[in-house]
Amino acid sequence: MFMKACRSVVRRPFAVHWTGVRESTVYLDVNCAAFGCNNKAGKGSGLSFFHFPKDSNLRKQWIYYCRRKDFTPGDGHRLCSVHFSNKCYDQDPEMLSTLGLEYSFRKRLKPDAVPDIPLLFEEEQGNSEKPSKVRGAYAKRQRAEVLNEALNESLSLPFDDSLENISIPENLSTEPSKETRNKKVQVDLHPPQRTRSNQTDERIVSLKVKQRSFGTQTDETITQVQSISSLSNQVMEDIPNDSDLEADDDEDGEGEVQTATYKLRQDTAPMDEKQFLVSETALAELLSVCRYCSAECTPVIKFFRGTFIYTSSKCLNGHEFTWSSQPCHNTLPWSNLFTATAILTSGCNATKVLQVFKNMNLQMFTARTYNRLQAYYVVPSATKTWDFEQSQLLTEIKDGPSQDVVSNEVKGSSHMELAGLKRAMGFLKDHVNIKTLVTDRHSMVKKYMKDCHAEKNHYFDVWHIAKGVSKKLETASKKVSGEQIRPWIKSIANHCHWTASSSEDDGELKQAKWASVVNHIANKHENHSRKYPRCEHAPINDERLWIKEGSVPYKLMKEIILSPFLVKDIAKLSPAHQTYSLEVFHSVVNHYAPKSTHFYYPAMYARLSVAALHFNENSGRQQASSKSGELQYGISYPKAKKGLEAVVKPKKTPPTFNYVTIIKQAVHERRSSECPSYRSAALDISVLNEDVPVPLTQNFEHFEKAALIRRHSSRYARR
Repeated sequence: MFMKACRSVVRRPFAVHWTGVRESTVYLDVNCAAFGCNNKAGKGSGLSFFHFPKDSNLRKQWIYYCRRKDFTPGDGHRLCSVHFSNKCYDQDPEMLSTLGLEYSFRKRLKPDAVPDIPLLFEEEQGNSEKPSKVRGAYAKRQRAEVLNEALNESLSLPFDDSLENISIPENLSTEPSKETRNKKVQVDLHPPQRTRSNQTDERIVSLKVKQRSFGTQTDETITQVQSISSLSNQVMEDIPNDSDLEADDDEDGEGEVQTATYKLRQDTAPMDEKQFLVSETALAELLSVCRYCSAECTPVIKFFRGTFIYTSSKCLNGHEFTWSSQPCHNTLPWSNLFTATAILTSGCNATKVLQVFKNMNLQMFTARTYNRLQAYYVVPSATKTWDFEQSQLLTEIKDGPSQDVVSNEVKGSSHMELAGLKRAMGFLKDHVNIKTLVTDRHSMVKKYMKDCHAEKNHYFDVWHIAKGVSKKLETASKKVSGEQIRPWIKSIANHCHWTASSSEDDGELKQAKWASVVNHIANKHENHSRKYPRCEHAPINDERLWIKEGSVPYKLMKEIILSPFLVKDIAKLSPAHQTYSLEVFHSVVNHYAPKSTHFYYPAMYARLSVAALHFNENSGRQQASSKSGELQYGISYPKAKKGLEAVVKPKKTPPTFNYVTIIKQAVHERRSSECPSYRSAALDISVLNEDVPVPLTQNFEHFEKAALIRRHSSRYARR
């Protein structure tokens, strides 16, 4: 749930920079808008304050991060730099500090920066001015960093453009090394993650700070000073020669090599951590060297828990240390939770994805665990994100949501469209004043709108009517002597679209224009009717396959075109708005919730919510262009043309998935603060699912499984 802050966030507006603009040097009485943050702008505070971005997607993520109920940021609201990690800035503050340039450059956020430092909700009930107690693991890492900085200062190494002249004193270690080791082994001595038991060992802390390899010491400096090109060359020298790493390989380009400069961090939030596949042999090599004496170890995996493993290594000298593959919350590994989140937010089938992992020999949780994680954490977080998005839409653009209907609430599937319409209009009546409604030619919908909402303009989608006419003409062309109809099908469908777009809201004119096509196909272009006397096209000089008036094809076409039911609906063709975007949304729904796959109601609703989030975020994508500015197109072969024709379609810019980040944040918040255990999550789910309709099989007659098996096995069974 979003929480209200108990103080005023902004006392008066002032001019500081927004994303991508330098910070202002004017310090007025301004507070950070994040919940629980008491940072204020002031000279000497060392903090920067940033405007909320104008981009709607980024702005929603910033608003969600603030955790404040019904919060709409204005021009005077800011977020302080405490909530942004170093990767959010154009210039790394740590690098600038190392080079002594921290006061020469202003902090500037990247255009797509999102606050990624988790808020500390533990301070809510206490004195927010009091600094929070530092956890033991973080305190030890912080103490190690302080000792490391003090050690580097005592060395008094001058900064030089040439890094090859830096010498490493041999007396840094508290204990003499017993043997000479190469760089590869030294790097493996100090893995970035340590268990809580190892962190309490004073020897490990001292070894971490004082006994360091040459490669580890130069990592901080080379990454910051050395050029990317020279570093890439060094990385390429360490990669073994392999035929898969040829220069013309599309999958292993320069981008893959550049990721070798990524600096591993220990302060990354669980939902933002990168995940890497590590083979069994590489893991054995990593854990086969004792971190105390560098002797050979025998690593053993103590237990699995989905993607999580816990290992123990013991050397010949009796030293023993443990290692875990990932952080956990209580006993739940974070990667298990976010893997389940990724399966749902990508629209994949869990059974197939788990089978892929099984085929890879990748350690993974079972389908039962996935169903539990989905029900307890992923589904509530996805629906919560959609509810927030829906409220924002109703507030900002006054647009209505989509509704889903379970078929056991109505008489049959043919009644579901009317039931969905009633539910949607009932929901919107308190938020939006509906003046115009565009639907297909559903008979129940037509009657409902005529009887209950006669004051509203009810139009029909042109595409649906044109498609229905085309199908009927296609069927007629297959009859005896009907082959002359086929060349006219596309032209008549186009005529339907032209009739709607050129007649505005004049129903009689639409009917007159539509009926004129019966004379047009017989090469008659005048004296159609009083409302529309003649065709508007130029004289036709080329020879066409005109249809003789009174012939069999002419009678078949006239019967379809001038059908009383069709002509009556032609008057209600929508002159402007169409349901094409709704058809696109239906295709998105089919991706996230395939019709061939069974989902229970909560999972189905969550997948529909994700589909709506994806559609809203990507429905306005622009046409892609090349580097030279030329618009890009792609060739498409319509299925209806059976390969006889091809068309070009504009290529769109790649889709974005910012909504996934918001869902992952909601999942993390639900597990870490709202429902920290399975039991609390189960109790919360039981409350949330009170309004869930009963399954369709609830009304079926129940049979005993044993009796069905006996009947199936009996040779005398009668079907």
